[in-house]
Amino acid sequence: MDVEVKQGQDSCKEALFSITPSEMEKYLDEASRKLSQNMNIKGFREGKIPRKIVEKSAGTEAVWNEAARYAMEDNYWKAVKNEQIEPIGMPKIEVLKITPGNDFEFKALIPVMPDMELPDYRAIAKKTKQKEYKSVVVEEKEIQQSLEWLQRSRAEAPKKDAKEEPDLPEINDEFARGLGDFKDLSALKESLKERLLKEKENHERQRVRLRILEEIIKSVKFDVPDFLVEQEIDRMQSELEQQVESMDMTLEDYIKKAGKSLQDVRDGWKEKARERIESGIILRAIAKKEDIKPEDDEIEKEANKYLGQFKDAKEAVSKIDPQQLRAHIGGIMRNEKVFELLEQ
Repeated sequence: MDVEVKQGQDSCKEALFSITPSEMEKYLDEASRKLSQNMNIKGFREGKIPRKIVEKSAGTEAVWNEAARYAMEDNYWKAVKNEQIEPIGMPKIEVLKITPGNDFEFKALIPVMPDMELPDYRAIAKKTKQKEYKSVVVEEKEIQQSLEWLQRSRAEAPKKDAKEEPDLPEINDEFARGLGDFKDLSALKESLKERLLKEKENHERQRVRLRILEEIIKSVKFDVPDFLVEQEIDRMQSELEQQVESMDMTLEDYIKKAGKSLQDVRDGWKEKARERIESGIILRAIAKKEDIKPEDDEIEKEANKYLGQFKDAKEAVSKIDPQQLRAHIGGIMRNEKVFELLEQ
């Protein structure tokens, strides 16, 4: 592999890759094995079909496209490591030449930390927290609302075709004991109060954290690549899809109901997406200056906890890139440590 790295525009490194035909062989073999897993050809076991047969069945273009994907991912990460590049997001990849028998060439725009002069973020955080933070309290009516929700959730459903309302249990000591390790109604109320208070405190903490970041961002200027904004909008779209799926709706139906097109929604997210990226860059810059980083064993523990939800390693790898997962978890942990510093 030959790679040429130079400084690009908008806080990006531009890497030009060239992979020889002989170097592409292992990726073509890998692509062939992958594609053959979904083939049923008489005389050959699944996953053991010769590459020539796979190319004849799936098409040479399909094999090369799959091989190119493997080659780009593998050589991109090798270049990042060898050139000691620290990406702040996923690259923008462009295939330049993909012709059997010739060098495979592609270009990667790699977003890196922009040049910036950080303001006195400690002073900004202190001032913003003093100005913004509001003490939270839990009112009796909120506890009562929680009790009524629990009451409804424990209601006995009426018989089929019955028109009367479900029978609601009486809120008393017996009701409290039926919900867990509570000796009486007073203990249940105290537990609900603690939970509601913790939720309110966490919500207020997150609100103040965002305000601190907003104030820091106002005091510093740097470039954000447009393709990073598009990537963030893609993530926001994926988040929305998951939300509407939980409501038994499709994203298309949800948007249609709102009287908008998907492009209208995405355009409306641009400012928010840019703010998210700017916040991430600021947090990373502060972490670098303060030498804040999570321990490898901390990251590994959380990654294994997440991967444990899959039935086996094969399923986990098919659904998520372990390397990207660890980077994501490491970023979350790093940001939490930075916020803790700013809150002191």
